[in-house]
Amino acid sequence: MGCFQELCRRWEQYVLDHQAYTGSFEQCKSWVVAMRRKLQSQADVKGDKRSVQERIEKLQVCDEIYASNWSRVVKRCH
Repeated sequence: MGCFQELCRRWEQYVLDHQAYTGSFEQCKSWVVAMRRKLQSQADVKGDKRSVQERIEKLQVCDEIYASNWSRVVKRCH
């Protein structure tokens, strides 16, 4: 009976680990989608110098966000 209980406990832990992984993976996907949307919203190069400069500044912010968060995202997805 002890062997069966140990086997059940182990599989329950597998399920919990998988659920935690799935949650982290979904958060990673959400972050990537949000970054993609931010970048796409700034992809238009039309407009006057001021509007283009504003988009460049927003892209620089996106780059800083990416640089500061990417390693954390990768760790969560592994």
